[in-house]
Amino acid sequence: MERDRGGIIPHFIYFVYVIFMTVVAVNRHWDSWIVPTIWFGVLATGFLFYTRGLMDFRAKLIFCLVVWVDVIIYSVYTVNMPIILASVGGCSVLMSMLDILVANYISLGATIFIFVYNYFFIHNLRIYNNTFGLEIIMQFIAVLIMELIEIKLQNDMLERQEKLNETMAELIDAEKCKSDFLANVSHELRTPLNTICGLSDTMLANQTDGILKDNIKDINDSGRRLKSIVDDILDYTELENDAMNIVEEQYDITSLLQDVLAEAQLFNQSKNLEIIMDCDARIPSALIGDSHKIYRVLVNIMDNAIKFTHTGGVLLEVGFKRNGDQGNLKFVIRDTGVGMSESELERLDNVYNQVDSNRNRLQNGIGLGLAISKKTVCSMGGFIHIDSEENVGSTVIISIPQKIGQNTPVAKIDEQNKVRTALYLKLARFDNAIVREAYIQVVDHLIENLAIKVIVCVNLAEFKQRMERGEIQTVITSYHDYVEDLIYFNRLSDRCRVGVICDVNDDLNRLNPAADIVSKPFHVFSVANFLNRKNNNIYATPETSCDKHDFKMEGVRILAVDDMATNLKVTEALLERYGIREIDTAESGMVACKKTQQHQYDLIFLDHMMPQMDGIETLHRIKEHPGFKAKRTPVVAMTANAVGSARDMFLAEGFDDFISKPIETTQLERILRKYLEKNIVSRQAKLPKELRESFKELMACVEDYDRPAALEMIDRIKDETKDEAAVGFFEEVRTHVEKFEFISAVNLLCQEDMI
Repeated sequence: MERDRGGIIPHFIYFVYVIFMTVVAVNRHWDSWIVPTIWFGVLATGFLFYTRGLMDFRAKLIFCLVVWVDVIIYSVYTVNMPIILASVGGCSVLMSMLDILVANYISLGATIFIFVYNYFFIHNLRIYNNTFGLEIIMQFIAVLIMELIEIKLQNDMLERQEKLNETMAELIDAEKCKSDFLANVSHELRTPLNTICGLSDTMLANQTDGILKDNIKDINDSGRRLKSIVDDILDYTELENDAMNIVEEQYDITSLLQDVLAEAQLFNQSKNLEIIMDCDARIPSALIGDSHKIYRVLVNIMDNAIKFTHTGGVLLEVGFKRNGDQGNLKFVIRDTGVGMSESELERLDNVYNQVDSNRNRLQNGIGLGLAISKKTVCSMGGFIHIDSEENVGSTVIISIPQKIGQNTPVAKIDEQNKVRTALYLKLARFDNAIVREAYIQVVDHLIENLAIKVIVCVNLAEFKQRMERGEIQTVITSYHDYVEDLIYFNRLSDRCRVGVICDVNDDLNRLNPAADIVSKPFHVFSVANFLNRKNNNIYATPETSCDKHDFKMEGVRILAVDDMATNLKVTEALLERYGIREIDTAESGMVACKKTQQHQYDLIFLDHMMPQMDGIETLHRIKEHPGFKAKRTPVVAMTANAVGSARDMFLAEGFDDFISKPIETTQLERILRKYLEKNIVSRQAKLPKELRESFKELMACVEDYDRPAALEMIDRIKDETKDEAAVGFFEEVRTHVEKFEFISAVNLLCQEDMI
């Protein structure tokens, strides 16, 4: 009865009973109106349940009455009293399954009526002279007791149901309170985190070296670590409540992987492991899916792999299996760490298990990363599988279905037939066999996917012999292999292009300035850029990777609204990186309303939780102004409430988009590109044609370490250009040159690619 709340079983039994009555009525030649009557009841009740639903009270009530009418008809035309009472008893039990108390009372009344009618009017039985009559009375009493027990059980069940409903209502209220609490906690934690991460990012961009820079970097790393912990807690809560929202948007897979690697480099700074990425160059450059959640999953797995790996390295493999206009994005993360036993792998299903709590306490984090990643991947329609062996390492396989946004491959060589490259990597210096095999695999896939001719050399003698033949145009080698014979490679860099794979701690001043720096980890993107002569000298360290912006904005006026002055300061600093100078601020909703009436803005960032007038009310007030409606200015919710349902709530209230605090540069760039694409300008376009030769001369001066000539050239370019962004850029170059930071100046000039 508990499982049949909709009354499916009573309907089925009633249908069988009607067929039985039809057969009996035809065979025994009952009145002709009986068969149409009972089938009319079947059709009428079926129509009611179809239109009103199986749980409708009135439909159940009419069904109960129709069934008892059929039973009464059967009892009138049947002379066998025991069979009648048996039918009445069965029907009473059947009606109790309808889960309405009135059906039991109708059954009780119908039972008494059928007994009295048949006993006294049809059979005319007497107790004192008929033993059969006494048996019939005892059967009736048994049916009556059964009916009363059914009523009592039904009453108890309904009382339990009422209490259960009250408990469920309390749980729903408690869940809502928990969600509100998490939203408030998220806001309270993320607001200071926004200040810590934002200002430390800005200070890192301006602070060049020294102990102060190291301290600021430690603050920034700690802030990001705390943000990651807050994100883990919120992700876990969303998954437990089945409230995780999957936001499908087109994204650049290259940017996603670069961000993951930059984060992995942060985790790896204290361990100095080999971080290797083997990415298929044929993956579509633009996919459609939830890139933020994929990023969170990869960062969690990479963090976990680095955390429990003390020697060797971590390999990230990326592939894509097509199936029409979509496919499966596959990641394999393999490490050479401590691994896990079979029993520890089984315990991963319990999210509160940290496999080894003592071991985890020696590390950062709260032990939710793997559990959250598994559930997140499943929520996106994918799967995650973990293989591990103690003291050997772990392998995590992730597959996530994604739609294809653009079919262009992530990396390709412009002139494949003309490329003649030598790759010199002395793999014998790696003690770990898995790391050596991983590098061999990366090289093999590079040659196969890019379809280029590469001569692979594993020792210096072989490499020199190949170079003497004169058939090599470009060379790729590692920093350690380069400095093995520094004089030879410095001379080699003057006569052919040499790309040097460098780590964060490598001394770049030892290299020939003509050599191109290929940032580690060594992967298909950097190799393709090097061979295509694009951005060859970009050297991205973890602390500066967030400062590499590919665009600047022109003619943009933005309003930032937040009740905390520090948050406004952070927002201004982040926006100024993109050349935005007209940034208005408001510390309340009322001030924001006045400013939108006085000025026309291209974009508005509006905080959610503000005193007196929150962001939603402010948005509605702003939209009431006629000038705002005509301009159709996009308004982006800027909030520390990162609970998954927040995005849908903001969009439903009329916001155009959503950005969470602490503000990530990737999120900010996505917003700016999406809503201000027409205002994006290239610095190359603002550099006058007559100054491009001067720019090349400046590059030559910096590469030759000619400080006086470089400073003179910078001043000349600044005097002749009228572009504010270009002036600010060359001021930044001048700062590096004045401090004899020629490598940084070269990297900055090549990054902007103005020539």
